[in-house]
Amino acid sequence: CELYRASGRWQEAIDIAQTHDRLHLRATHFAFGKHLESLGDAVGAIEQFEKAGRAHREVPRLLSSATNDFAFLESYIENNGSDHRLAIWKGKYLESQGELEKALGVYLERGSLLDATRVYVSIGDLDGAADCVCDAEQLAKEDALNPGNPVNPKGTPHNPSNPHNPEHQTLTSAQAFA
Repeated sequence: CELYRASGRWQEAIDIAQTHDRLHLRATHFAFGKHLESLGDAVGAIEQFEKAGRAHREVPRLLSSATNDFAFLESYIENNGSDHRLAIWKGKYLESQGELEKALGVYLERGSLLDATRVYVSIGDLDGAADCVCDAEQLAKEDALNPGNPVNPKGTPHNPSNPHNPEHQTLTSAQAFA
């Protein structure tokens, strides 16, 4: 696998990793994504970063540095709505740009109570911050009392009809940018 990667024979490297070396499969997709990025193939790189499980970090970096167009990045995030980490990245970006109300909306929609609490404190709404803390405590208590409770690790209730649920179908990067 590594020999094929080093010689630039990416498809063979991926094939070997899929069949004989699953331990290096994600690393191979990531390395291939970096290679495609260096060639200027953003769509191909995005597909490989998705397969590597690194889209939540690499895609925002790639799109913000390559295109410097937040609208393109925002459409990617919207088309991949089930990725909680991408949505939180968007909230943090909005927060860094001073758009605190929009960031707060993202955090509340995604159930990121720590981030929402931070924004509430930043805008001086201590009652809102206190409500978030109480909600977080309540979720923790419910989770402790009901270990089989269908709540994901991010604290968002399991709801298959929710478009932000990981089980909800998402578009691939090729479909999103076609």
